[in-house]
Amino acid sequence: MSEYVLSTYPTDTHMLRVPIGPIPSEVTKEYGTWKGTRAFRPYRLEADAMVVTPKKLILIEGKVFRIRDGIGALATYRPLVPLTPELKVYLDRPLVCQLVTANPPRWLDQVAQVHDIEIVVFEPPWIADYVEHMNKYWTAEHRYGRLKRKQVLENLGFKDGA
Repeated sequence: MSEYVLSTYPTDTHMLRVPIGPIPSEVTKEYGTWKGTRAFRPYRLEADAMVVTPKKLILIEGKVFRIRDGIGALATYRPLVPLTPELKVYLDRPLVCQLVTANPPRWLDQVAQVHDIEIVVFEPPWIADYVEHMNKYWTAEHRYGRLKRKQVLENLGFKDGA
């Protein structure tokens, strides 16, 4: 995600792994705003990236696989952005949701239009090799290789292949 953000928005403010959603009032009462925000961080949703330009606030989710999950995440995050304390200072800008992917499925444009999500095709040089590697993961040959590696490790005294 950082590669996309830095290449597309090199001069704009950007954040990665952005917590999304409100902090419960009980938490802020107990710890105060600053400490409560930090204490509640593990329980909040997290967007891949956020970019702040002079004219808009861009919420970004990136997916190589499981594209549907990216659409669902953005649809979930959108109404929570105005409730996110760390983003209040940027709410004077219109919110734009972007799904970044290298290989969009045919159905994506239709679904994205319904949810008002921009689709960005981003194909860094390494992505084709990564997709090829992952597509081989569940083949019989690769499953057998993983099984053999696990057996060797267990024979060397490592439990569960670790």
